[in-house]
Amino acid sequence: MRCGARRAVHFAAGYEGTLRLIDARRRAVVAEATCAIQFSNDGDPPTLNELFDDDCALLRKGISLSAQTCAKRLRTRALGLD
Repeated sequence: MRCGARRAVHFAAGYEGTLRLIDARRRAVVAEATCAIQFSNDGDPPTLNELFDDDCALLRKGISLSAQTCAKRLRTRALGLD
């Protein structure tokens, strides 16, 4: 690398979600589970500029997909539903 040359820095976005099922009558936690996913756009992680391009479209997509994946995992783990 030559002096002063800049390389693009690539990023991944992390998502963490928690599901807590509460019995409202007893005010007790019945089930709880957490999920963490790293969205990195497969083998081609985006640069910071790419994450923020088009009003953060790629970042929004990654967070949405991660949230959906976590919801499925939590539904299965915590509630035993498919």
